[in-house]
Amino acid sequence: MPSFTGTNAGNLSSGEGATTLNELTDVNITGAINGQALVYDSSTEKWINSTGGGSGTVTSVAMDGGATGLTYSGSPITTSGTITLGGTLATAHGGLGGDFSGNTGFLKLSSGTASTTLTIDASSEIGGILPLSNGGTGATSASDARTNLELGTMATQDADAVAITGGTITGVSGVGAPSVGDANQVNVSDGSGGWDAASLYYGTGANGQLGVGSGSQNLFSSYGLVVYRTGTDPIAKFTTQGATGLVAFESSTTSNQNVAIKSNSNRMTLVSNGVDYRLPTLDGSDGDVLTTDGAGNLSFSPSSIDAAGNDTEVQYNSGGNFAADADFTYDATNYLLTVN
Repeated sequence: MPSFTGTNAGNLSSGEGATTLNELTDVNITGAINGQALVYDSSTEKWINSTGGGSGTVTSVAMDGGATGLTYSGSPITTSGTITLGGTLATAHGGLGGDFSGNTGFLKLSSGTASTTLTIDASSEIGGILPLSNGGTGATSASDARTNLELGTMATQDADAVAITGGTITGVSGVGAPSVGDANQVNVSDGSGGWDAASLYYGTGANGQLGVGSGSQNLFSSYGLVVYRTGTDPIAKFTTQGATGLVAFESSTTSNQNVAIKSNSNRMTLVSNGVDYRLPTLDGSDGDVLTTDGAGNLSFSPSSIDAAGNDTEVQYNSGGNFAADADFTYDATNYLLTVN
C-alpha cells in the first residue's frame, strides 16, 4: 500500500510504509523471545522488547478480616515479614463459626449457629423420602411403606391371632406344609424344609398325655405316657396320677393291668397275671432267697435249713422246727430203723 509523508505545510511525497516493527523509527527490537512485551525506554526514547513487568517499590502491605471472623498477625508489612491468619470463619462467610475438632456427633446448623449433637430428630430435622435402595421405605405413610416392602396384611394382625390364608409359607428353611397325620400327632422336620408325621402323640388331658408309637388320644386314658407297638395296641403305660405310680405292660389281647410295675408307700409291687407280689423293703443276708407268705408278700429267707441232732437221727417236726432223738435212728447202709 502506498504511504504519504510530508509536513502540514503541504509538501507531500509518496513511498512504501513500514511492514515490520523494526522499520518503525521509535522501536528497537533485539533478540526477541516468546513471552516478551514491548516496553518504553525513556533513556533512548524507544520501545524495546523486554521480559517482566518492570520494577517498583512496595512501601506497606496490610490485611483486615472485617466481619469474616478471621484475624491476622504481622500486618502491616512495611519492609519484609509474614502475615499469619487466625480466628474462625463465620457461618455467614462459609465457615462453622467455631472449633469442632474435638467434638463427637452430628454437626448441626441452626439460625446461623453451628453445634454438635449425638442425636437427630428425624421427625423435624430430616425431610424428604428415603428410597428403598438406600434403606428406607420410599413412602410417607405406614400403609404405603408396607406396600413397598411387600409385607402384606400379616404385619397389621394381632400377634396372638395371626391368620395365614391363600397359600403356604415357602422359601424359609424348616417351614413347609405340615403333614396331615392323625389327630394330636406331632410333626417333625424332614431336614429338607418340610414336615413329617412323627410317631409321637400329644393328648389334651388335665395332666398332659404323651404317646410314643402309633395310637390316638382316646387310648391315653388317665396315663401320662403310652408306648405303642403297632396300630393302636399299647405295650406300656406310665402314669403319675394319684398317690400310686404305675408302669403297665399290655399285650394286644388285653387292656387291663395284668403285667405291671407299681410303686406305693415306698414299696415296689410286681404284677403278673393280675397277682400282686410286694417286694421287701429291707435287704436280706448273703445267700437268702425270696419266699412268699401265700398272700403276695415277699421276704428274704435262708436258702437251706440245718438238721437237728446227730448223724443217723431221724428228723421230725417239733412245733414247726426240725428236731431229733438219739433213740430214733436210721441206718441207710443196712436199711435199719431203730427205736429204743
